[in-house]
Amino acid sequence: MNGFINQLPGAEKEATEVANVMKNKGYANSAIIKKTADEIVRQLFCEEYKIIHLAGHGEFNAGSPKQSGMVIGDGLFLTTSDIAQMSTVPELVFVNCCHLGKVKAVDEKYYQKRYKLAANIGTQLIEMGVKAVIAAGWAVDDAAAADFAKRFYDDMFDGCAFGDAVKNARSEVYEKYHASNNTWGAYQCYGDPFYKLVRSVSGSGRNELRYLIAQQAEVDLNNLISDLDTGSADMEYALRRVQIISKAVEKAGLLNSVIAEREALIYGEMGDYATAVTKYGELFMMESAQFSVSALEKYCNLSTKVIVAEYLKSAQAGKAAGVSRITEIIDRLEYLLFISPTAERYSLLGSAYKRKAIITTAAQRKAALKASAFYYYMATKKAAEPSVYAVTNWLQVEAIVRLNDKQAWNAQQTVSVSKSLFVPDVDTRMKKPYELFSKDEAVKMLEGLQTSTNTLNIQMDYWQLVSHANISLCRLILSAKADKTAWSDLGDVYKRLWKKTGSVAKRKTELEHLQALYSVLLHKSVLKDNLIKLEEQLEK
Repeated sequence: MNGFINQLPGAEKEATEVANVMKNKGYANSAIIKKTADEIVRQLFCEEYKIIHLAGHGEFNAGSPKQSGMVIGDGLFLTTSDIAQMSTVPELVFVNCCHLGKVKAVDEKYYQKRYKLAANIGTQLIEMGVKAVIAAGWAVDDAAAADFAKRFYDDMFDGCAFGDAVKNARSEVYEKYHASNNTWGAYQCYGDPFYKLVRSVSGSGRNELRYLIAQQAEVDLNNLISDLDTGSADMEYALRRVQIISKAVEKAGLLNSVIAEREALIYGEMGDYATAVTKYGELFMMESAQFSVSALEKYCNLSTKVIVAEYLKSAQAGKAAGVSRITEIIDRLEYLLFISPTAERYSLLGSAYKRKAIITTAAQRKAALKASAFYYYMATKKAAEPSVYAVTNWLQVEAIVRLNDKQAWNAQQTVSVSKSLFVPDVDTRMKKPYELFSKDEAVKMLEGLQTSTNTLNIQMDYWQLVSHANISLCRLILSAKADKTAWSDLGDVYKRLWKKTGSVAKRKTELEHLQALYSVLLHKSVLKDNLIKLEEQLEK
């Protein structure tokens, strides 16, 4: 504060205590204590935070409430507007701008209307999307405030609901200090009283899951799926959580097809493909199974991943058996395609043939890759809106085909697309010739696709968020140049995205795609080296 205002030893102690609680619970945190305004702002915006804890001086500006906030310098405040500018809105904010301290004249204004400061900040934060806010409305005893914060966070990290954690902290402070101060009652709460920072997975009596109806378990599984998709749940927590839910479901005798399908989906999102495939198999065997067609699609897709993983782990043993199994999966996908030709099913067939190319012979590899490119091509034609996934996969695989055959882009391709079924939208049963444009025209297509994605309403869908990175990858593959800087920069882009969103399975899918591309390149090349280096960069 450069001496213009008193430092608050109680606030420093509280912040240190909170940081220690988080550290002891195994959560990364940034403790910004006794720092300059520039350091505070810089740290606030350089990372994404689930929790923000503020302890210090605060001021309420009656003339401009949105300019009210915590004092970080002479005439400088950390406001709710600053928090709103963060790349990710935090879930929980704890504001304690009411520490007692030795007050000098200049400090007095910061202690006026503190109750209005708490109410103003609390309301604004909830309006911007923060799920739970706790703020002190009057002066608090330093020791009592530290005890309150410690008990509150201990309970939140143990899986308590927000309302219960506040109640428990109030009770503890009341019992310990009620004769000497009223700190226990100072904290005002805003938001969802049932919000949980961490869903309990301890299995203790206090937190043991008990379900009365199946819908309770379905909601918990849906929440876990959301956590995995956004990257907010680590794999250890997710695994323990789904196991506890499954145990509670089994104990209550509530297993149904909805729960079984969600369990399979969760294991898939965790990247445990083998368990996911087993779970889907159990779902399909249920007597009264009512599952989505998406479950069949995911089962087929994950099954091909399991087959390739088994093949690679077994030192390429059992190649013939693996090819036969993938061919069976392809037949099942073609049946789904016959029922209804969707872009998703065309893409799944493209992926299946791409993986088949990895484990088959060099001669058969070329045919599998051509079929993969063709199905991705069909997916691009079928999609209602520009599909970055389908287009980039088509052009990337097509580039590999051309490199392997040492063939120009404008040459006509004849592709084997089906052995047993009439494939919708395809004129012939066995083969479909199509002529590709030049490489320059392919690049123009990607440029147009990038422009169109800029106008889309991008939500927190992983494949939308990563679309520009995948377009850049495709352009680098088409160029096949040794631009080390461009390839390294692309790796950095992927890593930044992975910090924000995407399940383990989605990141794993990206790595598997890179592995597939360099695995099916028949000739040593600069492109192959760059793909290997990018995969290694992201693998770390």
